[in-house]
Amino acid sequence: MTGTITEQQKWAKVLRQQKLANAERWLKVISGKTDLSTFVQNDYDNLLRAIETSLEQPDSFDLAYQLIRALDSFALGYADWDRWLHYLELARMTSGVLQRPEEQANLLTMIAAIFMNQGDLDKAGRYFREAADTFKQVGNKQNYGMVLGKLSNVYVLQDNLVMGESLCQEALKIACAAQDDMAIGLAHLDLGQIYLKAQNWQEGLAATQQAYAIFLALGNKRSVILAMLNLVNFQVQLGRWVEAEVAASDLLALLDDSADIQVIIQVKNNFGMMAFNQGNHPKAEQLWQEALQLNSQVQNPTEMASLYNNLGMVYTKLREWDTAVAMLLESARLYQELGDHFLWANAQDNLAELYELKGETAVSRQILTAAIANLRAISPQSPHHQELLDVMTSRLHSPDNPA
Repeated sequence: MTGTITEQQKWAKVLRQQKLANAERWLKVISGKTDLSTFVQNDYDNLLRAIETSLEQPDSFDLAYQLIRALDSFALGYADWDRWLHYLELARMTSGVLQRPEEQANLLTMIAAIFMNQGDLDKAGRYFREAADTFKQVGNKQNYGMVLGKLSNVYVLQDNLVMGESLCQEALKIACAAQDDMAIGLAHLDLGQIYLKAQNWQEGLAATQQAYAIFLALGNKRSVILAMLNLVNFQVQLGRWVEAEVAASDLLALLDDSADIQVIIQVKNNFGMMAFNQGNHPKAEQLWQEALQLNSQVQNPTEMASLYNNLGMVYTKLREWDTAVAMLLESARLYQELGDHFLWANAQDNLAELYELKGETAVSRQILTAAIANLRAISPQSPHHQELLDVMTSRLHSPDNPA
């Protein structure tokens, strides 16, 4: 009996060594690739098996960690969130056992990004804060600043733009002191997102253009695409159709089969907004429906809420009342779950406008009164809150919306 067990242990050890050698080969191949997109797409499952093998024992943690860092952005882009979260949690626990705080902080950051994409903003904020605290404790100021920038995105999604901008400005200050171009670019990109939410189009455009120039100089294709998405959005909001069309064409030229599904969803969402603002409502409907169908594969609640709101607006224009109501109600529900009071109120304002157009002014007034009361309860009032309040109050007291 003992001899049999020893023999089994021997072959198990040999098999594991072979698997680890294979995982090391995968890492070597990854390290030698300049463009990983197509390679990862074709061998994704094999690469995941290499990670599984290297996570089995603490002595191969370094191999697992390097593979995870190389593949994290791809797993996030593919929306392979549940499976990837499992690997990240295993690696995080091992990093704790091995007392590797910097690796643990990086893994916490990756975990937080998944929760943010899944719409669990409380967990995302908690993990980002834990990562930031760890980096601060070990004296890694550069990564501390990087995580502050990521944490700012959580506050933006929760409509706390003051806190979001404060963290982002601190991240930018740290990045500039370190002369870290990538971190500087990311901070400007995050600032652009804040100004987009605040409807501060000019400052947002300037910040995004700075991010775009930095990413372009660094040759970071994915970040260039993200910056260009926002450039299109700002040009559309400013009504600069020629510039928007040029930016959109440049963006399409960059996209290829390796573009992840979340980027494609955002592209279709932005292009739909361009068509809507130019009065091409059938085209906007087509693009937003395509984006919504794609989003059903990844279930990103933030994108879903935006798409439902946009579709509600376009079906209102097309006078498809029942469909428009369903879309706007779903958008408001999702924004309420995300804790975004401003965009919830915006969806409610769109719903009130729909009922006003239908001639159901009593329903419109009821919706507006509730939305105004809820938005006024938010303290402090940001300029974009006040602007929406003014719009809704004006609509409430409009001669077209009598009591």
